[in-house]
Amino acid sequence: MSRRQEIVSPEGLRVDGRRPNELRRIASRMSVCSTADGSAYLQHGNTKIIAAVYGPREPSSHQRSEVIHDRAFITVKYNIASFSVAERRKSLKYDRRTQETIAVIKQTFETIVETTKYKGAEIAVYIQVLQVDGGSLHAAINAATLALLDAGIEMSEYVCACSAGWANDAAILDLNYIEESADVPTVTVALLPTSGKVITLGMETRLHLDSFDAVVDRASEGCRHIHLLLDQEPSLLSSRLALAPGTLSSNFKSWLKSTAKMGSTNNAGWLYTPDWSKLTESGKLLEANCASAAFKAGAFGLGFGTVLAAASGWWFGLPFRENLPMMARMGGIVGTIGGLTYGTVCMSTQIRERDDVINTGIGGFVAGALIGIRSQSLKAVGFYAPVLAISLAACDLIARNLREQEKKSYEEKTKLDVPFLQWPKRDPYAERWKEIQARDAAKRDV
Repeated sequence: MSRRQEIVSPEGLRVDGRRPNELRRIASRMSVCSTADGSAYLQHGNTKIIAAVYGPREPSSHQRSEVIHDRAFITVKYNIASFSVAERRKSLKYDRRTQETIAVIKQTFETIVETTKYKGAEIAVYIQVLQVDGGSLHAAINAATLALLDAGIEMSEYVCACSAGWANDAAILDLNYIEESADVPTVTVALLPTSGKVITLGMETRLHLDSFDAVVDRASEGCRHIHLLLDQEPSLLSSRLALAPGTLSSNFKSWLKSTAKMGSTNNAGWLYTPDWSKLTESGKLLEANCASAAFKAGAFGLGFGTVLAAASGWWFGLPFRENLPMMARMGGIVGTIGGLTYGTVCMSTQIRERDDVINTGIGGFVAGALIGIRSQSLKAVGFYAPVLAISLAACDLIARNLREQEKKSYEEKTKLDVPFLQWPKRDPYAERWKEIQARDAAKRDV
């Protein structure tokens, strides 16, 4: 029995347990590279890819010959890490297959990117393959799509890609490394999901004409499923408005992202952020600089203590000059205690790798101990430290419960008012774009 016959078992299962029409698991994240204008991480099965976009930017001096004055030009860098395959190779950068992949990716995005919006500029797409398990080309196209959206690059429509093959007289979707290595005839399709147009179609091995349509249909079906999965990435909501050409430019990128983080209050319901860790700042201390956080808390405590002492002196009728020493002393005490307390909470959070009320209790214990030490009494330390620890932990617990209740009510309201990750019923930008298309079509008919 040949390897090709063993791709699908008599029970209809493939080597990894999937049925012929099933995709592998897909996971994605956007804005993973802080230095790039847009970036994305995509894991398709065990294939892992990072894509980064730089631009639109001014071309470098050695690229002057590539500049096109009436539109932007797209450059693609595609690299496969030497550790990404089973057998380590010295270089996978300049072989023929890599150059063909670069050409396919470049032609794909030249079709949909509104290059006329960025005349004379360069849009650089960098793709790094971290792990190979089949479908590297279509995974790279999908990762680059997310990165371009994250960069705010205008596109007529975003593209999704998928592969399919022919084995055991049936079309199988989304081939893995073992299936690709078995010389299964494979077709890779890049599709515009909304319009249904195929903009890229590649075939690496011979395929009988009678099977060709079935394989292409199966790959197109996979593209539509991937479109639905990628559409669930919350960061896409901040880029959707740039999909219709001419509606928004990339200059709105920062505004869109900041608006998406705050949530939308307009009637159209364009933006929705289900990531409440950003809204409630939960987990913020896990990545914070504790020294900087302690300094900010100390500065806030200094100001609060100074204002409190000034208000107390005014209430008791003390002259301002006589009240200055008390203001300085109170501000210094409150600032020192506040800075050390918040710094302790931050360090405890990072050491324990958990953000909960225990960290707040530890910070309260330190604050109480400092107050007791200032009183120069062990009895005071034994009293203030546990009292403040329990009090601050209780306050933090109450605040967390209130935030959780607010989160649930917000999510319920959003589910009723704005369907999660769906377009509004009335899309003014899409309507305007249809009007422009109809007007241009009428001019061509005349």
